[in-house]
Parts: sequence; structure tokens; C-alpha cells
Amino acid sequence: MNPKSYIENGVYCATPGRLRYLTREIVLYVHNKNHIPIHPFAFFPYELFEGGDVGREDTMAFCQELVKICPRIWIFGISEGVLDDIEPVIPLKKEIELHLEFDSDWELNADILKTNPRYFEILGKLNL
Repeated sequence: MNPKSYIENGVYCATPGRLRYLTREIVLYVHNKNHIPIHPFAFFPYELFEGGDVGREDTMAFCQELVKICPRIWIFGISEGVLDDIEPVIPLKKEIELHLEFDSDWELNADILKTNPRYFEILGKLNL
């Protein structure tokens, strides 16, 4: 597969850090749907990046660059980090799908995030 078709078939797997233990399961799920999983915790392992020397701010910047090149975004859970990752691409009208069955606490977390005006606006754009 050439690099261009890899990206064209790619899915950015927006996943909260609290669900990083599901990375492999999510990658297999996307793969079984005939897409190429672009998972931030596979590209940037938490222990080395967000939770390591690189730190959260730089890791989030890397993720925001990665999400820009993916034609579709699948959301596997709700968190500030997920919303920060995808906010810049919402106006680009990329294909965004919710796969919230991986996040048993998504409703609770969405309700908490809605108390912050910034995240309330992003959630509204996603119809959540």
C-alpha cells in the first residue's frame, strides 16, 4: 500500500488517556472495519510521551498534527484531551464518528465537560 492510500484510509482514534489500556482493542476494532488505525497511544506511548519526558503539552501538539492528516476521526471516549485533539479539525468537516461503547463513563464525563463553556461549545458542535 502506498503512503497516500494509507492516509486516505486512515482513522484517527481519539481516545482518552484513562482508556489507553484499550489501545490494542481499539486498533483491532478499526482494522476489522477495513480502515487503517492511527492511534495516538500507539504512535506516542503514554509512558514515553504524555506521562514521560515529552510531557502533555508537546504530546497534545503532536496529536493535533496527526489528526489533521486523517480524513476521518472516530471518538472512542470523551475527555478534555480528546476534545482538544479534534477541535481544530471540526471546521474542516472531516468524517467524525462516535464509538462510545468503549467508554462506559462517557455520559458522566460529557456532563462534567459541559460545565466548562469551552468544552460545552465543542460538544455542541459534535451534537453531544
